[in-house]
Amino acid sequence: MKKRLFIGLLVGAMCVGLVGCGGNGSNAGSGSSESVSTESESDTETDTETEGASSEESTEKKGLSAVDTSVLTEKLPDMVSAFPDREIKGVVVDDSYVRYGIDDVESDTFDAYVRLCQDAGYVSNTSQGSDDTGSHYWAYTEDGQYYLEIMYTTSDKHASICLTDESKQ
Repeated sequence: MKKRLFIGLLVGAMCVGLVGCGGNGSNAGSGSSESVSTESESDTETDTETEGASSEESTEKKGLSAVDTSVLTEKLPDMVSAFPDREIKGVVVDDSYVRYGIDDVESDTFDAYVRLCQDAGYVSNTSQGSDDTGSHYWAYTEDGQYYLEIMYTTSDKHASICLTDESKQ
């Protein structure tokens, strides 16, 4: 019974996250889905102009192309280093919400990324739990501006990382 309740809550939270990224139709790039390579993409040219060289440099350091990222990605611990040799699939909805998915993740690697997020300041108003179906960690930054949801499903070894800028909601 506890497993079913946890699964129901996890599915419900994922649905709320998906519904929350709806918004109005005026969002440029809304719902754009891109695959993010963990290999260096310095030889690849993109059609998208970045707002500044410092932002472009920091995304290249993370191994994420400027097309696939938003300002919010800079607020997350480095996913490329945390999940080496894994394809990171990103959906940048707008400047207030970003979601990433990583397949074939071991639970130890997921737990290590949760610790990185805690070290990065996602420690306020937390919810954390796990059972044999998966794990989750939800938290705000201390100032309440950013809300982080990290979920892991044991059966398919999938990790989801969602970040919302609450000041733009």
